Amino acid sequence: MKEQISILSFTEQGFRIAKQIQTVLSADGCVWLAGWMKNVRQGMETSRSDGQNTSVSEVQIILYTKNRQIQCRESVFVTGSLHSWCEEIFVKSAAVIFIGAVGIAVRTIAPFLRSKTEDPAVLAADECGQHIISLLSGHLGGGNAMTIFLAEKMGADPVITTASDVGGKIAIDVWAQKNDLFITDQRAAKRIASRIVNGETLPFYCEGRIRGEIPPELMLTEHIHRCESPGGREIVPQSVRTCESEKPADGRIASPGSQNGSHTGYASEISAENVIVSVRDVISGCDDRQSLHLVPRAVVLGMGCKKGKSFAEIRDFVYCLLKKHRISPKSICALTSIDLKAEEPGLKRLAEELGAPFVTFSAETLREVPGTYSPSPFVYETTGVDNVCERAAMAFLTEAEQKNARFLCRKISENGMTAALLEKPWTVFFEQDGVV
Repeated sequence: MKEQISILSFTEQGFRIAKQIQTVLSADGCVWLAGWMKNVRQGMETSRSDGQNTSVSEVQIILYTKNRQIQCRESVFVTGSLHSWCEEIFVKSAAVIFIGAVGIAVRTIAPFLRSKTEDPAVLAADECGQHIISLLSGHLGGGNAMTIFLAEKMGADPVITTASDVGGKIAIDVWAQKNDLFITDQRAAKRIASRIVNGETLPFYCEGRIRGEIPPELMLTEHIHRCESPGGREIVPQSVRTCESEKPADGRIASPGSQNGSHTGYASEISAENVIVSVRDVISGCDDRQSLHLVPRAVVLGMGCKKGKSFAEIRDFVYCLLKKHRISPKSICALTSIDLKAEEPGLKRLAEELGAPFVTFSAETLREVPGTYSPSPFVYETTGVDNVCERAAMAFLTEAEQKNARFLCRKISENGMTAALLEKPWTVFFEQDGVV
């Protein structure tokens, strides 16, 4: 993960502004910076693995300068060209801040731009500290959030130009990032964002709890918009919310088919595109792939296996199971088993690939897990518990979560391996402005 913030100045006055930004981020904003780094991690596909808070000590804030007269141990003098400097720091920086003309910043970073899921946030500030501008990766990279934070702390004017922010509309990618939802298709996300900016209302289908005020750009629906499968059959998945997900709880909660009581209706009367939040690929088989599928990390994979099972065998078994049930691998929040398998190489490697923690439990703990499970005399004789995969999945949850969890797949056995998929209760959050 990129955990460096690089600040470049060109003059003595610019260096003073750079020092001020460093102070704000490392002292006044240390807690804020930790949260910002966590959100940036979640926003980048390659850094959605641990879900833990970023320690501020892991973030290096480095001052660079092109002014030879700057004599400061805290700064690094850039001896080569800006092109060479940027080529080196661009790949290891979560944010790059230029103190100087925007034109210099644009020309410097241009050769190294790749995509919104990879590029760092890029900001520019004038040498008097009057304006702070978000230039690049304003949403997923956190550029807009950092711009607003620094401007507030330094008494500067924040300059934000992204259409959704300027228009006061929800930015789907930012909302997904803050809710730790994986964006399955960036092209679909771009299309959806364009429709929202253009004033369209889109159907919003969610299989989890919803708290807060759903923004007017989205209309809650109990159905996926009708579309044609290759064979011509209409695909209209139904919501599978549990009763618990429709009960009022602390805070506001939206009910299916309404906008917190403000209005009702089916989104299929509005637009053909859907915003879907589900661990399942509920639009699989549809010709219309315009919908945006956002995946919550809410599925616990419980497993057991004979000693020495290869990673390839375990991986093929699990991915075939996920495909059969149309469960996204990105939904896996934990891989669980009995402590006898804590050092099983194949399971540990699978957890690493899935970007999920590998958690094991003692036989005693598994026996105490409430519920009814498929027993196996052989497993009991070997491990001391009648069922490993289902009990281990349930053991990962809190007592409150266990009451409302549901198995997407009960125990499946194949060639000395067992697995079960358990979906824990999960919630997505909105605020009045559409962003958590």
